[in-house]
Amino acid sequence: MTEPATGSDEMLRPLIELLGLPQPTLLSDLVTYLDRAMKKAPQLLGVDGVGLMLADDFGRLRVVGFSDVFAARVEEAQVAVDAGPGVESYTTGEPVAVYDINEQPGYGALRERMTTSGMRALLSCPIHAGHAVIGHFNAAMRAPHTWTQAEIRAAEVYAELIGLALSATSRGGWVERPVSSGAAVPFDGTDDSGGH
Repeated sequence: MTEPATGSDEMLRPLIELLGLPQPTLLSDLVTYLDRAMKKAPQLLGVDGVGLMLADDFGRLRVVGFSDVFAARVEEAQVAVDAGPGVESYTTGEPVAVYDINEQPGYGALRERMTTSGMRALLSCPIHAGHAVIGHFNAAMRAPHTWTQAEIRAAEVYAELIGLALSATSRGGWVERPVSSGAAVPFDGTDDSGGH
């Protein structure tokens, strides 16, 4: 059952419908939602790839979705070194834009791990569920890129859509249960789709 819509939900509902993303209410809806969201984001946002990390029950970020293998490598690198714009965005609750990871001070270990991703510019936006930051959404470009305010706002809205979906289908801890784009979903041992 869905919670009553808030003002923010009502403002975003037309965008959700425009993107063809269902308002998820069941676990099976969430799988579809995250899969579509990861597949559509690069084209809609004009970026080369996207990734999604959510915090587990212990506050550790875990990769739960990505548009392609190169975006997955960006997320995995940040998890491995516990540093990067995604970690920073999750910690501060603010967007973090990086023009070129190769020139960003303090990201040496991340830079070394990201060489196989081919990505250089990163934009990370926090994902909120209620008042809590529960993860981040990353947009990435292969070439150095100065992120505009419009691009930052678009990524923030995308992160907000994901946060609303996760809030509507809150189930418990996170496990890796990938779908075609690399999205995984929260799972507490039950499956609203009728299976296990």
